[in-house]
Amino acid sequence: MVSKGPWRSVPRAESKGRLENARAFLKAARDLLALIDEGRSGNPIITQAVDATIAYGDAVTIRFGGMQNTVDHRGLGRVLRHAIGARFTSQHEQRLGQILGEKDEAAYGHHSASEAGAREILKLAERFAEWAEAELARPG
Repeated sequence: MVSKGPWRSVPRAESKGRLENARAFLKAARDLLALIDEGRSGNPIITQAVDATIAYGDAVTIRFGGMQNTVDHRGLGRVLRHAIGARFTSQHEQRLGQILGEKDEAAYGHHSASEAGAREILKLAERFAEWAEAELARPG
């Protein structure tokens, strides 16, 4: 049984479904970036990039810890640290924080992100995805 924390126990096999979703969200963000018209909001791109990041994080925590974050998504770093320990470095945690920090404004706020802002968040999400893919390729 998993110790108490901001997560719930999940069968480790569910990590495959979260990984598939993560890849689909990341592809959607890239596709939206390719289609953005000048002057349009980058918020949909950021929202997809954030969702990809969350799904990648969940895939890692489910695969290695049998747990999925259940609280505010800003708690995902804590769950990652619990699931994989020191392999979730402060650099990864900082990147995760930067990405997740954009979630509320992009999804629910009134501010429209620029194309450049969306491109930057997508770049951070892609770097997080590269790290997560490498983690998920490790022996279980």
